[in-house]
Parts: sequence; C-alpha cells; structure tokens
Amino acid sequence: MLEEGINFQDHVKRILFEEYCLSLDFTGQEGQYNIGETLQGFEVKYDMKFKDTGNLWIEVCEKTDPNNEVWVDSGIKRNDNTWIYVIGDYDTLYVFSKKDLLKEMDNHRIIENSMKTSRGYLLKKEEAEKTALLIL
Repeated sequence: MLEEGINFQDHVKRILFEEYCLSLDFTGQEGQYNIGETLQGFEVKYDMKFKDTGNLWIEVCEKTDPNNEVWVDSGIKRNDNTWIYVIGDYDTLYVFSKKDLLKEMDNHRIIENSMKTSRGYLLKKEEAEKTALLIL
C-alpha cells in the first residue's frame, strides 16, 4: 500500500502544479514524523474505497499493530504543520481545511476500521462537497 500512496502523491503533486502552479515538497518518512507530510503543510490521502462507498475516511488515530493497546493521533488530529488536507481518488480530489475537518469530527461517530489499526469518521460525498474548499 505504500507504493500506491506514493503514486497517488505524485498524481496530486502533478495536478496541483498543472492547475495552480503549486509545487509540493514531500518530506519523506522521517520528515513526516518531525514536520508533516509536505513542507507546505499539505496532507495527501488516497481513499481507494471512495468510488465504491461514496464516503471519505477521515482518520484521527492509528496504531501499527491491532494488538497494540496505545492509539496515536494521526490524520487530522496529528500535531504537525498540516493545515490543508487533500483526499480522494484518481477521479476526484477534495481539498479541505484541516480546521474544517476537525469541526466536522464533532458531528460524526468515530469508528474503527476492519483491520483494527485506524480510527476515524466517514464523510459522505454530499457532506464533502459542502465542506471542501476545492474539488478537483
């Protein structure tokens, strides 16, 4: 899944550059933990199930193994330089303010994914279209 995520980041990077002359500088694995995913404060997430479900998975915490007891803030709850959250698939990209997604969290039930390694909420396509700053 790491390779799919990197390929998707490249896709988003290309679209943002072609459409808005915005160049994202990804920080790599170490930088992601110390700074954020990009130097510009953008987080990019590939939601492979979006086309089938019509929902975006907005992650708030994770753990590396289902047997771990400790959850770590991630996604929109991670304390890093992120202020813009880009999520979607190869057909549709939603650009959100991290602040808006944190507000939306109060209106949704936090659930656990089937692998028991991620918690978040489902943002329906209709809600995403109302909340997004930009849809590409």
